[in-house]
Amino acid sequence: MQSANENEGIEVNELELCRLKMDWKKHVDTERRATIQILESNYSAQNKICAIGKQLGLMNSESRLGEFLSLAEHVREPEVFWRAFYETWTACDATWSLRHRLRAKLRKWKSDFPLINPFSYLSSSDAAFFQTLPGSILIYRGASVQRIKGFAWTRDHKVALGFARGHRGIRVPNAVIARASVQKKHIFFATNSRQESEVVVDFDLLTKVRFELPI
Repeated sequence: MQSANENEGIEVNELELCRLKMDWKKHVDTERRATIQILESNYSAQNKICAIGKQLGLMNSESRLGEFLSLAEHVREPEVFWRAFYETWTACDATWSLRHRLRAKLRKWKSDFPLINPFSYLSSSDAAFFQTLPGSILIYRGASVQRIKGFAWTRDHKVALGFARGHRGIRVPNAVIARASVQKKHIFFATNSRQESEVVVDFDLLTKVRFELPI
């Protein structure tokens, strides 16, 4: 049985934790406002990209994409948008609920600046990987059957199998492996930085989608 002093200690710790959370939220909000000021100013593209990266570094992997999309509303230059997206994507988790919002943003940047090649902003290693891709690409995705129409696919069947079985210990209900074809022009991003042969695709423009047996 806990004593009165022990209960008081628990209450103080909870109050302190609450205060720390509020202080952290204020800090994040202050930094966000400062980042937006930079994005809406005449700073260089590199300074703006660094400011976005600094702000996103305050977020956890599950909230990072949402923060990026909010900041992207204040971006005016294609270089800033695409480089920031490329640097951000591989540090994001739990992107499913934002897939339509992100796709709309990616499509808009491509259509608003048709003369600009987004892949010119890839890192040298990602650009080299992108250059190896053929015009029509066979890709795989391991996920819940309800979540097959997502952004992230891979050229490596073994990688898809790993995701279907529970990547990083995350349980995947109703897991399957899907295979599909995609035209290179319908890819938003390609990277092998994590040895996953990942391609980020416009998921409504896939063809020849087939499912393997449940995992």
